[in-house]
Amino acid sequence: MTYDEIINAVENGAKFTINFQKRTCRMNGKIVMSEEDKPKDTPYLTHAVVLFAIEQRYAAYKHSVPSERSESHRRYYFKALPEKELSDEDMMYGERREVARCKLELYILIQLLRGNLAWENRWGRWFWKSENDKDLIILRDWIEPNKGGA
Repeated sequence: MTYDEIINAVENGAKFTINFQKRTCRMNGKIVMSEEDKPKDTPYLTHAVVLFAIEQRYAAYKHSVPSERSESHRRYYFKALPEKELSDEDMMYGERREVARCKLELYILIQLLRGNLAWENRWGRWFWKSENDKDLIILRDWIEPNKGGA
């Protein structure tokens, strides 16, 4: 499945799980994207471009509108604001949380599969933290499974 197909399915109620270490996306329990689905004709993007896009998607996720469905998810890679901390504008115009989470996590997975996101030693040993939003953290273990802190 493509990025747009997966997002569309989630918008229409499909459940999804992304595992960065295993490089998989499951939809309703079935693997729909994995290492075997590496896009071969994709452009190379610099880390700066990829991280900027991640920051944009994270901002949308952080200010997204939670629902019973999004709150029932058992594991989160990223922190979002609780409903009581959202502004009126967030509540009126914010994206549904499960859709925003899918866009963020799926974008990162695709960049990992494309080879556009690799660990840089200058980021440190355990995690990368955004300079623009200190709540946005990417663990090394997501990028290099079993090497975080090793």
